[in-house]
Amino acid sequence: MGETEGSSQKEGESCLTRFGLTLEEGYQAALDVYRREKEGARFSYSEKVNLSAYLRQCTHGHFTAEKFGDVGFFDFVGSDRRRAWQNLGDMDQSTAKLEFYKLLFTSCKQDMEDVCSKVQEAKKRALEEEEARKAKEEAERKAREEAERRALEEKLRKAKEEEEAAERARREEQERAAAALYTLQQDPSLQARDRQQQALLEGQRQQLQANQQHQQQADVQQQAQDNRHGVNQTDGGEVVIAAPEVWTRPDRSEFIAQMKQDPEAVILLGHGETVTVKAVTNPAGSRMFWEFATENYDVAFSVSFQWPAGEGDEGKVVEILSSERKPAHQVVIGGSHTYPGLGTYLIQFDNTYSVLRAKTLYYRVYYAS
Repeated sequence: MGETEGSSQKEGESCLTRFGLTLEEGYQAALDVYRREKEGARFSYSEKVNLSAYLRQCTHGHFTAEKFGDVGFFDFVGSDRRRAWQNLGDMDQSTAKLEFYKLLFTSCKQDMEDVCSKVQEAKKRALEEEEARKAKEEAERKAREEAERRALEEKLRKAKEEEEAAERARREEQERAAAALYTLQQDPSLQARDRQQQALLEGQRQQLQANQQHQQQADVQQQAQDNRHGVNQTDGGEVVIAAPEVWTRPDRSEFIAQMKQDPEAVILLGHGETVTVKAVTNPAGSRMFWEFATENYDVAFSVSFQWPAGEGDEGKVVEILSSERKPAHQVVIGGSHTYPGLGTYLIQFDNTYSVLRAKTLYYRVYYAS
């Protein structure tokens, strides 16, 4: 090998590092150039023979007669290619890919640099897009947390104000009662006249106390029933919606294989399409669970809860999990939520942002105590 050719091969090896490419990315770039130029006059006969040998070593492994097939007596090109592949011996595929890449760089240096530069730019764009996506998700998460924090502070402030107002009213009532008692004690003529009123008031007090005890017993029974169905209320009667739990699992392939056994667990989500799965709460449980994955590409996902419909009312809908694109083509996406009451969970898979790609989605929804 001449000094110029050796220098080009060293440049080929350093090109991987300079453009930040892996061996596989450099090999694919070399394949692109080779497929464009192999029929032209860019390569010498010797280079074509060696490139063919390296390519076979990369694709099929070490040489065997069965892999190459028969060569005719007058097929000199076939004989040369057979011999070149056989001479590579037990060279591993990684080394063969590097040699293929280096030889392409020697023969088509400018083309290889152009292709490697494009691959580097594509990787840089993909990295920037991923970083932007993560930054957006982080900003949205912080915004949600800040909104939740402010809502909680406002709720606590109102509760404190109501408690203070109730305490003031109680003290004022005690002061009025003490003043009335003092007046009664100071005027004996009022005592005789007031005995009948006191007896009447005592009867009313006892009846009120009995009614309060009955209501407390009913409240205890209702609270026990609400706890069974996941209803959590404040002292003011406002229903508190618990935060959902979310997780991911790496066994996506096993999950998809399991879900394929049930046709009801498979959804073909067309491009620009949205599918909503309705899951009615079961009184035997207290928590709803969901898991899903896709064969290819991500999908947007959200969860809402719809209260039972009243007369002339379709039922109020509250958001449990806001819509967000999930990498369901990489991991299994899972989550659960404690019932806020009896109603219907609206589990939505959204592909409206995709104008070209349909997605095959596998899911399951179930309840547990």
